[in-house]
Amino acid sequence: MKKLLSATYVGDFQILLIYEGEKPRIFDFRPMLKKQLGDFVNLKDEEVFKQFKILEGWNTLEWQNGYDIAPETLYETSIPTSLTKVI
Repeated sequence: MKKLLSATYVGDFQILLIYEGEKPRIFDFRPMLKKQLGDFVNLKDEEVFKQFKILEGWNTLEWQNGYDIAPETLYETSIPTSLTKVI
């Protein structure tokens, strides 16, 4: 898997992912909102959700509450997009 270079919130619980040498991808978190998030239920708050960062060395995202997504899940459930930046 290529290195995750950037991740930008685009709205509606979706994140634009830029991987090294790959086409941009969109990760849609909305299906996960329907699952039991346990201690991380506050991710259903869009303001909280937007506060993520790239977890250095792990090639994935992490939120302030400690929630992260497996790098494989992040990549494999995201889809290629023609979007390259957020205005």
